[in-house]
Amino acid sequence: MKPKRKFIPLVLLLLTALLYILALLCRFSVYVSPEQGAAWTLLGLATPVVLAANLAALALWLAARRWLTALLPLAALVTHTGYIASMVRLPHAPAAPHAGDIRIATLNCCGLKYRDEVATTARRVAEIVRDERIDILCLQEFGTSPAFPADSIAKLLARSGLRYMVHRDEGAVASRYPILGHRYDRFPDSDNDCLQADIRVGDDTLRLFSIHLQTSGLHQLQAACHDVSDRTPPLREAIDRLAQNGAIRAGQARTLRDRIEASPYPVVLAGDFNETPASYVYRLLRQGLVDGFRQAGSGYGGTFRYLGVSLRIDFILHDPRLRSIDCRPLPDPVSDHRMVVSTIRGPIGTGGVGTASGDPIEN
Repeated sequence: MKPKRKFIPLVLLLLTALLYILALLCRFSVYVSPEQGAAWTLLGLATPVVLAANLAALALWLAARRWLTALLPLAALVTHTGYIASMVRLPHAPAAPHAGDIRIATLNCCGLKYRDEVATTARRVAEIVRDERIDILCLQEFGTSPAFPADSIAKLLARSGLRYMVHRDEGAVASRYPILGHRYDRFPDSDNDCLQADIRVGDDTLRLFSIHLQTSGLHQLQAACHDVSDRTPPLREAIDRLAQNGAIRAGQARTLRDRIEASPYPVVLAGDFNETPASYVYRLLRQGLVDGFRQAGSGYGGTFRYLGVSLRIDFILHDPRLRSIDCRPLPDPVSDHRMVVSTIRGPIGTGGVGTASGDPIEN
């Protein structure tokens, strides 16, 4: 019995060390483009699982009073404090509203036909806009129907206070404030897109990017995991597709990074990144910007459910001269994604942030 008693703790120690190394690799993966290989994309996706395993190891060693060994999983968790802060925030009551606040929302609306027809879903979205007092709404995967075209949706949103609306293909932005100009781009070799709009708020102009980056390929991976065919290697194909899509998103993120840096106005970047905070793309796009949920979120930030886990892949980032005082995903199931709403406060409307020289986008 004595050799066995010594063997089990040794195996647990080795597993704990392995979990620590995996946590370090996951942490490092955000600095490596998915173009370098599928492993880096998979490490980013595995981050929550690796951290959960380290948390379990920490509890185990603390219960066993193995204080020095417990330092390994504790160190693994500490190295991911940034990721944890991007996913979970202590619950708090929303700040009292201020006259100058701007409420921005983003939603991948699944063609406005997730569970109902377009008209019914659009009416529900308009109700949320009214109830949440939304000032600017970004929609990805925007859809219409012959019975309820874009003009009907625009009129519906106008009755909820969003008088101005632009839309191109699967992108749409509706606003309480005038839209000076907009630009629509479909990313090369992709069905995904970016709708860019200059929005006038008092004496300031905000440049808004409503984006939908390359699909993740998670659905293909999920299907492959359930495919037990001996004839084809579906899991390998799905992983290759996951890596390919990750590389495409990295290129799209670099294109957006250039446009953000070239903007003469304060930037708000909102939409479906198809990436989690443990990713190269998120790190690249967040450079120089503030993550609204990380600054003022409450509770868990998951926006999209996959394999029973709620992933955070929808974001609102903004210029650091502005401040989020509240940011949260809403529970209303109008899409397979949750709408994210952020209340932004700052010297907006008085010429305090958007007075840089530059021409507005031409329509």
